[in-house]
Amino acid sequence: MKKKLLLFLFFLLPLLTFSQQERVIIPVDWKAIEQNVLQHPDSVKGLIKCLLLPKLDTTLTMPERILAFYGQTYFSKSLEYDDVRKMMDTRKTNPSAALSWADRVLNINPFNTKALIEKADLLLKKKKINPQDSTKLDSIAQYYIHIAMRLFNTIATTGDGTSDHPFSVTSVSDEYNFLCYYLDICEVKQQSLIYGEKNKAPMDVLYLSEKSEYWDKPEIYFDIKRVLELETASLKKKK
Repeated sequence: MKKKLLLFLFFLLPLLTFSQQERVIIPVDWKAIEQNVLQHPDSVKGLIKCLLLPKLDTTLTMPERILAFYGQTYFSKSLEYDDVRKMMDTRKTNPSAALSWADRVLNINPFNTKALIEKADLLLKKKKINPQDSTKLDSIAQYYIHIAMRLFNTIATTGDGTSDHPFSVTSVSDEYNFLCYYLDICEVKQQSLIYGEKNKAPMDVLYLSEKSEYWDKPEIYFDIKRVLELETASLKKKK
């Protein structure tokens, strides 16, 4: 039910034309993004705020959106991971607590796609309990869905999903959420870690159980360089 409802809302929003021939690919330059964050943190934070505005700032270029989205990871540094787990653990048994955990996650990382989607879903479910607040809850849920879609549109510009040009992500959740809510494919057979033949860059390849009008290939590739960096840093902190 959650998938059907959220997919319906997602596909009411305008998507980038997902055409391999028409789209311009802007690969993520992780070193340049890290340097930008280190040298101009206030400027990057300003771009992050712009990307979070209820109405998208149309002067924000795609390279600036890429810098904001991927640059955020150098501020949040995966510190929200434990709160994400708590959010998911409580979403069915204690929705109110799950909403609080979602807020905590988004306070640390406002671009966490799992928290954005879960918060929208929890707010839409809350309408059944508080029908008098349905208009307000709808509006807030739509905001989080809009932000998630902006991020998926940004991910879509970073590659074409092939091993030569994988889509760049900041978490494994990005992979599955992008696949399900942007490409309308929610069934995955297998996930494997591989390394590029040319540059030995780490990638996740997802072998798919279905196709959609947005993706008709049997597999899809994601650049997980930053994902592994964040996971490694998180493990070191716990030791």
